[in-house]
Amino acid sequence: MRKYITMILVVLIAVVLIILIKDEFSWNLLRNANYGMPALVEKGYVDNLYIGSSMFRQGIDIMVLEENGEENYVLAYNGNQPVLEYFQLKNIVNSGVRIQNLYVDLYVYSAWAEPKISDEKMLMEYGLRDTWNQWKLFLKDDYKENVKLFWQMFVTGNNELLLTWPLSSKAIDSIFYKGGSVNKPVATSEVELNNMDVPQIAGEMDSVQIEYLDKLIKLAKSNNINIVFIETPKYCNMANHEAYIEAVKKYIDYLDNEGVDYILCDTTWRRTGEGDRVRHYAFENDKSAYYVDNGHLSYEGRVEFTRKLYASFGGNS
Repeated sequence: MRKYITMILVVLIAVVLIILIKDEFSWNLLRNANYGMPALVEKGYVDNLYIGSSMFRQGIDIMVLEENGEENYVLAYNGNQPVLEYFQLKNIVNSGVRIQNLYVDLYVYSAWAEPKISDEKMLMEYGLRDTWNQWKLFLKDDYKENVKLFWQMFVTGNNELLLTWPLSSKAIDSIFYKGGSVNKPVATSEVELNNMDVPQIAGEMDSVQIEYLDKLIKLAKSNNINIVFIETPKYCNMANHEAYIEAVKKYIDYLDNEGVDYILCDTTWRRTGEGDRVRHYAFENDKSAYYVDNGHLSYEGRVEFTRKLYASFGGNS
């Protein structure tokens, strides 16, 4: 009996060690990748860093940005939230990366949502401390949910990806360049776009998201990083939706109070009395060839938007 107990203990200790090693050191696998924080840390410097959700991944064309002759990098994850963007910027800055301009995704749905891990692939790019701090932030009153989340973040997260790493890494790496997607998503027909529902949004910005937006902005400013928020184009069904417009207004009211610059799509609305911190770009938000769905751009739309965005910089991003 003692022999079996010893074997079980040895196996358990080995499993725990493997999990700890995975959670603490898996980021090393991405040091030479075409995407992610570790690869950016290896670069050490970037003129323009774009942090955001899939809106940025499908909306910012890295090849168009490369035409400006500067160092650009896109850091985008599914459903990326201000809470997570703060941890990402903190990780990068603490690793010694120098950043001149930080462009943040002005995506209202993420700022209205409760904090959560929406893309567990980002966990591969952190050490244990950052993962632990995020898990504590996501804790709820439900004990079972907290245990389930712990299991997801520390034990099972990215296991399938890691087990197939020799093959999966090459496949994933091939669709990125300097963090930007080089995939060419095809547009959706106008009929299909018009039949898509606009996601619901109501109420106010999430209080925790506001707290971490504050931290994100302060972290950027304390490191002499110029920070600007960017609204990516939305299809007319969403762009003209009253609830979406009201949410954007609340978001930019917050940015105005913080004295932060932002860039808005000019096709939906424009506020009177705007100051120098506000810039606009024109975009055809009713052209179906530019969209995959209400919020994501097709390849053609991505190229067009990135050119319009660069023009809004006055030729200097």
